[in-house]
Amino acid sequence: MRIMKIECLTQKDTEEIKALVASYKFNEYRNYRIIKKNKKEEYLFSQVSGLAANNKEACVVVAKDGAKIVGLASLIKLPWDSRHFGFNMAKIGHLMVSGDYNKAFSVKKALVSFILQICRKEDIRHVSCRIDTSDFTSLHVLEADDFRIMDTMVTYIFNRFKHRLPCLKKLYDVRLFRQEDLSSLLEIAYNRLLYGRFYNDVHLPRQKTEKMYMEWIKNYCSDLEQNRVFVIEKKNRVSGFLLYKKNMELERSCGIKIIGSGLSVVSPDAKGGYPALVMATAEDVISLSYDISEYDTQLNNYESIKVMQGFGLDYVKSRYTLHKWLPKSNE
Repeated sequence: MRIMKIECLTQKDTEEIKALVASYKFNEYRNYRIIKKNKKEEYLFSQVSGLAANNKEACVVVAKDGAKIVGLASLIKLPWDSRHFGFNMAKIGHLMVSGDYNKAFSVKKALVSFILQICRKEDIRHVSCRIDTSDFTSLHVLEADDFRIMDTMVTYIFNRFKHRLPCLKKLYDVRLFRQEDLSSLLEIAYNRLLYGRFYNDVHLPRQKTEKMYMEWIKNYCSDLEQNRVFVIEKKNRVSGFLLYKKNMELERSCGIKIIGSGLSVVSPDAKGGYPALVMATAEDVISLSYDISEYDTQLNNYESIKVMQGFGLDYVKSRYTLHKWLPKSNE
C-alpha cells in the first residue's frame, strides 16, 4: 500500500466515508434483525458525520490511500468524566478500516497513533475504547499501544415481536421510583458495583469511582422524562432497582424504539429480585410500545446472564472495554 495520509475529516467531506461505513463488519446493531441493514448503516453514518460537525468536543480522523478513504477513527472528549476525576479524559468512539488483517492492522495503527498525538497535545490523560470481541485487528493494535482490557460486556435483548413473558412467582412488589427512594438506592448501590471497568483501572481513585456511580444514579433519577427507574420492595423495604433510558438518537434515525443503557443493583439478601426487575422492564416494552429492551452486563456476572438466558432473551453482542493512561511529559 502507498504511503497513507492521516487528516481530520471536515463536515463537507463526510459523504466520502459512506462506502467505508457500509462495508464495516462490526456495526453494533448487526444482530438486531428488527433493524433493516440500510438503516443500521445510515445510523452509523449519522453518528460519525455528527461528530465531524462537533469539532469542539470531538474529531474524526481518516486515513487516505491516494484519494480514497480506507479507514477512520473518532476521538470524543468526556467533559463530565474529566471534571469528576480531575484530569482530561476521552474515548475512541469508532475505529473502522476495510481490508484483510495486515492492511487493517497497518491502517488502524496509523490512526490510533494520530489520535494519541492529539491526546498528548491536548493533555488528555486517560483514553478508553470499546470494541467488538471479534474485531481482532483493533484489539491487537490497541494492545500494542499499551491499552489494557478492563471488562468484557455482553448484551441480551427482549424483542416484543418475538419473545413471550414467562410466568414468575411474585416475590417482590415492583413499582416506579419515587424521589423519597433515592437515599435507599444509593445505600444499596454503595460498594456493590465492584465489577465495573472503572474499578479495574488502577489509575482511577477508588473513592472517586464510587462517587461517580452515585452521581450517575442521581442523574438518572433527576430526569424521569427520558429515564425510567424501577424499584423492588418487600414489606415496604426497598431491596433493589433497575434504571434505563430511551435511545432517542436511534429512534430518530431508524424509527426503532430501544430502551437500555441501564444500571441495576439488588441487595444480597433479595434473592429473585433481579428477575422481577427484568420482568418489569419487559412489561414496559409491551405496554409502552417500545420495540426492544437491552440488558448489558459483564461477562463474568454469571447470575445476571443466567437470568437473561432463563427469560430466553437473544444474545446479540459482546465488547471489550480498554483503557490507556497517558502520563504527563515530565512523568
